[in-house]
Amino acid sequence: MRKLFIVLAILVSSCHKDVGPATQADWQNCREKVSKNTIAKKLVGDWKLIATGCAECLNPGVRPADKEVTLSFAKDGKSVVEQEKGMPTVTTEYKLMASYNEGFYKIETKPPYNTHYIYGIVEFCKGSFALKNSYVDGPDFYFERVK
Repeated sequence: MRKLFIVLAILVSSCHKDVGPATQADWQNCREKVSKNTIAKKLVGDWKLIATGCAECLNPGVRPADKEVTLSFAKDGKSVVEQEKGMPTVTTEYKLMASYNEGFYKIETKPPYNTHYIYGIVEFCKGSFALKNSYVDGPDFYFERVK
């Protein structure tokens, strides 16, 4: 019985490792309050999904991404393409709107809820960006710039 408990403890602890350039706690401490214009400029380009997180889920914590997802924000500051494995899945217009968190902005798409990964409050930290506090306590998405 004791051996079974030890094996289970090792398996459970190995499932809760933090991933990405910053842990979930680090995001609280280093997220940058920036203007709407600065966010729009920083978003331009391609971003690769590196991790997902969820605080209110059955298995809370941050996990490595299990899909090859890229977001491509156009220079016009209005359109974004979501891709999986290099194939476009959604092309949509977006707006940066003031969030209920003072000093932060969220992405809204037209039509709403038509995307898998393009929603939530935009946060930057240590050269990466996240879409957090998604609709109805859904997952958080962590991205790094494609080089």
